[in-house]
Amino acid sequence: MKKNKSIVAFLMLSLLPLCMQAQKLRVYGETYYQFDLSNPSNGLRPNFIYSHNRHNEVALNLGLIHFSDERNRMRFALGLMAGTYVQANLIIEPDAVRMINEGYVGFDLSKEKKGIWLDMGVFASHIGFESAIGADCATLSRSVMADNSPYYESGIRLGKSFGEYWSGTIFLLNGWQRMYRTNPAMAPSFGYQVQYKRKGWLFNSSAYLGNETAQVIRMRFFHDFWMKYEAKNKMTFTLGFDDGWQQYGREVFSSDAYVYWGGAILVMTYPLHNKLTLAARGCYFKDKSQVMIANSPELLDVSLGLDFAQTENSKIRLEGRWLKSSEERFRDFDGNPTTNNFCVSLAFTYSLEHVFVTPKYGGKDRPSDVAE
Repeated sequence: MKKNKSIVAFLMLSLLPLCMQAQKLRVYGETYYQFDLSNPSNGLRPNFIYSHNRHNEVALNLGLIHFSDERNRMRFALGLMAGTYVQANLIIEPDAVRMINEGYVGFDLSKEKKGIWLDMGVFASHIGFESAIGADCATLSRSVMADNSPYYESGIRLGKSFGEYWSGTIFLLNGWQRMYRTNPAMAPSFGYQVQYKRKGWLFNSSAYLGNETAQVIRMRFFHDFWMKYEAKNKMTFTLGFDDGWQQYGREVFSSDAYVYWGGAILVMTYPLHNKLTLAARGCYFKDKSQVMIANSPELLDVSLGLDFAQTENSKIRLEGRWLKSSEERFRDFDGNPTTNNFCVSLAFTYSLEHVFVTPKYGGKDRPSDVAE
């Protein structure tokens, strides 16, 4: 482990001169306080929540510094992070790499600057419209669907824009939210993302296919579809569906060998004022075979929030959240089993982006750069 830390430290120092010459810099911070009305003795929210998971504590959910650069048919990005999101969501990763939010190098394969980008490294997940960066999301908290699907992935991706409206990316990955394969015997995973954007509408289809164990074949198929609409008055709504199948039987192509989990989500925002926005979310999650969440065959996740844009770069966010389980997996304030869980959260976000130089090459962003 000490050797791994030394290697990472050396690589970070080696990249420092490159970061200092980067075209773009983003600094982001999000602190929060939330109170779970069940008053958990361990100070943690339910174990299927990975973002904003502390109770009755002022905490840093995510602190991030991100460098990126694009010129001469090459690009790179490096993001370093810390916070309770990192502690909860990257617990399976070695200590030496948990600080990495994003780190990749890309090359434009097209000689005519058509933006056929081949990237290799760690990057944001192509699944879902929610991300780890709260300021980029419509609601303060992440949905149950987002917390139980990948936030990040590592491997190789090849992406291209097709005209003004279409874009597509294919992926060769190290697994389901993994920075590296835990066992070299495991085969790589695959994925794709297709997006169509026009006149305020954005449609997305993403998929994942991979084996989740090294000893025997246990395939996982996952598909994510969502669409978002933004009206002229800045009101938005996003509708999404997740469908997953996990293999448990021996026959790969037998329908009896797979169990299902999935969900549906609707998120709406409405501007009450040029600085005040109302945000609401309703999410249904079904996992009777406990592939992702134990002891909750069905979950309802509802939230209502209010965002105040204090400045162009900062927000004050307030949210109430209700979780409803089909089983008595929660506790009330007196410690009795219940199917309900209530939480109130307050968060401050600050995001600063700065462009140091004008890009020398106007290649198009990768399709998965579309805000989730």
